[in-house]
Amino acid sequence: AGLLLPDPFTIVGPVGAEMVTPCPNALGSPLGLTCQTGVWGGNIDIWVHNTMPNGTIGWVNVLADWNQDGVWGGAAQCPGGLVAPEHILVNHPIPNPFVGAPLSVLNPPAFLIGPRSGYVWVRFSITEQQVPANWDGSGIFEDGETEDYLLWVEGEEPFDAEFGDAPEDAPAYPWAGVIGAFPTCVNTGPSGFVRHAPSGGAWFGPTLDYETEGNASLCPTFTPNLYDQDECFQDNDAGLIIPEAFTIQNQMPVPCPNFNGSPLGFPCAQANWGANIDIEVHNHMPNATVGYVNLIVDWNQDGLWGGSLPCPDGTIVPEHVLVNFPIPNPYDGPMAPLTPPAFVLGPQPGYVWARFSVTEQPILLPWDGSGVFEDGESEDYLLWVEEEPVELDWGDLPDPYPTLNAANGPSHVIIPNMALGAGVDSEPDGQPDTGAMGDDNDTIYPPPNDDEDGITFVTTLIPGQQAIIDVTNNTINPNNGYLDGWIDFGADGSFAEAGDQVFFAIPLSPAPVNFNSFFINVPFSAQPGPTFARFRISGNPAGYGWTGPAPDGEVEDYAVRIVEAPPIMACCLPDGSCVTDTEGDCVAAGGTYQGDGVDCGSVSCPVVLEPYVDALTIPPIAAPDSGTPGGEATYSIPMVQTTQRLHRDLP
Repeated sequence: AGLLLPDPFTIVGPVGAEMVTPCPNALGSPLGLTCQTGVWGGNIDIWVHNTMPNGTIGWVNVLADWNQDGVWGGAAQCPGGLVAPEHILVNHPIPNPFVGAPLSVLNPPAFLIGPRSGYVWVRFSITEQQVPANWDGSGIFEDGETEDYLLWVEGEEPFDAEFGDAPEDAPAYPWAGVIGAFPTCVNTGPSGFVRHAPSGGAWFGPTLDYETEGNASLCPTFTPNLYDQDECFQDNDAGLIIPEAFTIQNQMPVPCPNFNGSPLGFPCAQANWGANIDIEVHNHMPNATVGYVNLIVDWNQDGLWGGSLPCPDGTIVPEHVLVNFPIPNPYDGPMAPLTPPAFVLGPQPGYVWARFSVTEQPILLPWDGSGVFEDGESEDYLLWVEEEPVELDWGDLPDPYPTLNAANGPSHVIIPNMALGAGVDSEPDGQPDTGAMGDDNDTIYPPPNDDEDGITFVTTLIPGQQAIIDVTNNTINPNNGYLDGWIDFGADGSFAEAGDQVFFAIPLSPAPVNFNSFFINVPFSAQPGPTFARFRISGNPAGYGWTGPAPDGEVEDYAVRIVEAPPIMACCLPDGSCVTDTEGDCVAAGGTYQGDGVDCGSVSCPVVLEPYVDALTIPPIAAPDSGTPGGEATYSIPMVQTTQRLHRDLP
């Protein structure tokens, strides 16, 4: 059997004592109310296949004996002159191939249910050829199948049941101009509806209440202030525990009465049952029937349920977030102890309509929130996905440097894998400090850590000389980060003077080989004494100025000192030459520093003689070889150290 809904019936018992009963393994459910619009996927549906050879198109026809006369054909008359043909679906094409899917996905047209309540025989046929428009259900075909079912049409008068209350044919998100097409109202629109017979075996919240239509019998009225008349009405019916839900008044979202409203979570964050979301559920259905809970959420805020959408990291988030989760029998309590699986919230912040349904049977997939059930309940809520706050990194230079937001101080949106040094922390605003330590000491804005660790001044800043600055880059991004840097060489509270900017969007080596070393020129005009420096890393190849926001990166501010260059004066070297040098370098070279204010033109540098040995008086020494010409002899000459450079030739 391919019928998906409604649940069919059959006839049992001996002749003369027949009775109608649900088919085996079915509970029996109504096709709909008399003279109501029947919607495929909402009131009725059937599983269909077409893999006929040669790509042959299939044709589906459906007949219903509305007037219950035992034959198919003709039409029945509804009040108001509306005609309900018994041939309710005429030659609807089935593409080839079409394998294992509900007929509703092919969008067959809605139809009018006949005017008589009770049981009606319905024939579904799929064939390789079309049938005549006045078809009576007969025929011989080369391919296909025919299935017949006994279906139930409810009485013309509506009865109390459990419905949803998400908006249908009314603004679902008035602030965005989105009209809701949620399946809620029985007699409104093509979206279908959800309805639970008043069996009372499974429900959400403390108690059950019943209505004759969706939105607490107020369908199709929702605007301006009649939204959520079931779950927000405070009649001890709602089962939602967390978060606190919202409703719509005067086209704006407001918390439900007697609540403050609370967020479900941040976009693309994980929602855990018991921590982020929970609902009270009960199951006491007869025959120890297991209940099934489904939850569907309109993440993309388009006024429909179904489908999925991606988060920025590529995670695909379905709108049907909890699928046929079993509820044991008996059970009373929150869902969380039953450990439903966590789910990921959609990527868009804002308000979203959600439907919780508990039913006596699993939901057929894909589900759009509609269905007719013999037991259970559906509860609809407007929930809030909170926009994740942007975390910013700010500077900490003292006035008059621009540091605070009010002064257009520099700020950077903190993103993963882009920072100077080991990492970056956030602050609500700039942290001005006389020692540029406001960010380092921000213990009131956890985590308390020193994130000013990306810049190292390797050498002293001396006017007219080069200095070395090391930069540690902790960026793992496609562009690796670009560095801008300023030193207030004039110590005037500004980085605007020529020469103050020492780095102009310098590309940095990326992590993990993240060490960068640079030379900078300290201008001769640099003022000795304390001053300040600012460095900014970002993903912008053009860089940023020393004020204003940036969408990524970090700012680090430092207190630094410019050291006055030591005097360069006359230095007499041991060889009698004179050079200009610092005192320390002069002494290191073995020279004699002549004092501050002395230049080489005013001094005469003596030659400094090195220690040598001198010959003493040498007594006559007889030659060992008696002075024979051409002979060789060895002499021993005693010597003593002296301070003069002397030498003596031997005779």
